[in-house]
Amino acid sequence: MAEWVYPEKNAKFAAPPNGTYHNMKEKRTAAPPKVVPVDTDYEPRRRGRTGDSCCRCIACFCAILIALVIALGIGTLVFYLVVHPKAPKYNVSDVRLAAFSVSPASSIDLSSGFVLNAVTTYEVEARNPNEKIGIYYDTININVLSEGVTIGAGRIPPFYQGARNTTLIMGDLRASNVPLKSAAGSALQNAQRSGRIPLFVEVDWLSGHEQKMPSEGIGMNSLSSCSPT
Repeated sequence: MAEWVYPEKNAKFAAPPNGTYHNMKEKRTAAPPKVVPVDTDYEPRRRGRTGDSCCRCIACFCAILIALVIALGIGTLVFYLVVHPKAPKYNVSDVRLAAFSVSPASSIDLSSGFVLNAVTTYEVEARNPNEKIGIYYDTININVLSEGVTIGAGRIPPFYQGARNTTLIMGDLRASNVPLKSAAGSALQNAQRSGRIPLFVEVDWLSGHEQKMPSEGIGMNSLSSCSPT
């Protein structure tokens, strides 16, 4: 008669031999978790403070520059409204030829056809219309031309002109033994024979500012007997 075998309650089973499938699975599940070492010197990346400082400096510089430009503009506007500066005015009141002569050049100087000798007197009226502004004039240059030829050139020393003032500047310009080409000498001789010599006056003053004032022909009847100077 067959025997029945029943498993015992709370029976303990022996562990499977080493190297078997069940044994390897238990070892895997029983293995402790891996521990990753933590670097204690690590610090999270932060935004650089140098870039922020540069941006702030540039912004401050731009703000200061804009403020200066605005202040300068307001100051200029206030100055113009209060002072209301005006440009000075000039007038050549008189130009005279005290002596004038165009003669053939000597045989020694063959490069020119004629020689010019002249004395020119002038009066220039300078008027400052400003009520609160004086004007300091640097060197003033005066040139007198006729037929494209400079017959006199001079320089007025610096001076100061007060507000609401009119100054009369007088002087003379001398040309001594100035060589002329044949065409220029012939043109001046023809003008002298006609009794009227057209003059063109140039007045340069201050920082390169230039004013050119032509004058009408000046009578030469009284100069017909003048000798060269």
